[in-house]
Amino acid sequence: GYVPQNLHFENKMPITVHEVVEMGLLNGISFFKKEKYKDKVEESLELMDIKDLKTRQYNELSGGEKRRVLVARALVSKPKILILDEPTTNMDQASEERLFYVLESLKKSTTIVVVTHDTEFVSGLTDVVLCTGKESEKSHKIIRHNFEALNGNKKVLRVLHNTELPENCCCKKEEKWNS
Repeated sequence: GYVPQNLHFENKMPITVHEVVEMGLLNGISFFKKEKYKDKVEESLELMDIKDLKTRQYNELSGGEKRRVLVARALVSKPKILILDEPTTNMDQASEERLFYVLESLKKSTTIVVVTHDTEFVSGLTDVVLCTGKESEKSHKIIRHNFEALNGNKKVLRVLHNTELPENCCCKKEEKWNS
């Protein structure tokens, strides 16, 4: 599943929230089988607490509501890997909390990758922090950093950029970490 940072539709395109979420199921599903998957869409809307928005036009929503719709669209197919690009952009605190609650519930069954430009802090759901940066004009470097709870708050972690964990720090001694 993929949640882009932004998704724009032509303002005149009449597409409802339900239809946007349903797009997450477009995987060769015929028009006649759509009814069979209606429950999955309803579950996804419920999960992101946007069931009341399902008949609204997508373009009429606030930025935070649109983000929640895009997360529901990514989750409707029950992906094994979920990639979120700047997932909390335009979200209010209640929407952020809902998102993190949902991500926590998925964590045991889904690999979650979050891309963010906020290099100082990450969610308490984080298991691994990888930073990318240019080492020279031709090469990029990926560094695994440690992190710590910020002022005892385990929901927000501070990235310790002054640390560089070895590649094999998450594996048993006899295993090698393949990047």
